[in-house]
Amino acid sequence: EAVADLNERIGIPKKLSQVGVKEEDLEELADKAFLDGCHQTNPRKCTREDLMNLYRQAL
Repeated sequence: EAVADLNERIGIPKKLSQVGVKEEDLEELADKAFLDGCHQTNPRKCTREDLMNLYRQAL
């Protein structure tokens, strides 16, 4: 809750759509995120579809 309050006070958007991301952008975002090696060290493996679902929820 404190983080959400801070984000609101300093103007961090809650949704990707608030910074101009559109539905048609999500596939490219997921592709780029999947190519980034950072997700490979997560304790839970993720798929491209997992990333798409995260982006859809954040839109």
